[in-house]
Amino acid sequence: MQSIMDFLSFKTFISPYILIICYFIGAVIIPITSIFLVKWAKNKWIKSKYYSNLKNEILPPLKISQFIPLKIRLYSIIAAIILFISLEIMWRMLFEFLIAYLQIREALVSITNL
Repeated sequence: MQSIMDFLSFKTFISPYILIICYFIGAVIIPITSIFLVKWAKNKWIKSKYYSNLKNEILPPLKISQFIPLKIRLYSIIAAIILFISLEIMWRMLFEFLIAYLQIREALVSITNL
């Protein structure tokens, strides 16, 4: 009964547990959802009447390798991987700071209660 009263009076925080759940949502689900969203948008654009008109009237049937050299495509892939890893590290650091803040707060509250 005391733990319920502590929860209702904000003496016990649920933030550390919620932060861990939000971290995993952001680290796993958001990148996967982004990939599907980009694929969906690309397919929607390709199926649009503007792309088909442009493709039929202006652009000859060419492959992407004829537009962009292999070296630049490899650099783009490497840059995307480095960006992804950097963003994942920054996401992790953000949540570590938030959890550390809550731990510092609890330590300060316990010191003042002595």
